[in-house]
Amino acid sequence: MLHFIGGICSAYLVSAVAFPLVDTGSPSMDSLILSGIGLFSAFLAGSGKELLDAQGFGDPEWGDLLNTLVGGAVAALSIFAVSMLFEHNTVDPLAGTALFAAQGLVLAIPITTELLKRLFYKDEDRDKDKEEPAAAAEVTEANQLMVAANSDTR
Repeated sequence: MLHFIGGICSAYLVSAVAFPLVDTGSPSMDSLILSGIGLFSAFLAGSGKELLDAQGFGDPEWGDLLNTLVGGAVAALSIFAVSMLFEHNTVDPLAGTALFAAQGLVLAIPITTELLKRLFYKDEDRDKDKEEPAAAAEVTEANQLMVAANSDTR
């Protein structure tokens, strides 16, 4: 799911940067170029991530790249449709930039959260967190036994 969201996110963010720069004079051509730029950016992001995985940062999988591309394609369709609504001559180009950037940044939140967990939350800490609830249950059970023993001796 994160790869799908990553494809959408990268397409929106790169299209946000490209939006004010693309002006061929034809709104349909501009929309096509913007959506193509978005899709290509998803391809680059997915390929780059899989190359990093191949270097030992994870497990490279074709399915991950495919999910990123599908997310990029979904975003490209949205970018095409929305940018067709904008006429570059009558709408401030920053409006399109703001729209696509906002969508891309909001979708970057779960990806960033997962990345930070992987970078700073060590495997030993994950294992410890799994053990702590069991240890807490044992302590609680021991406390209950001690309370019961104390009440019996009174």
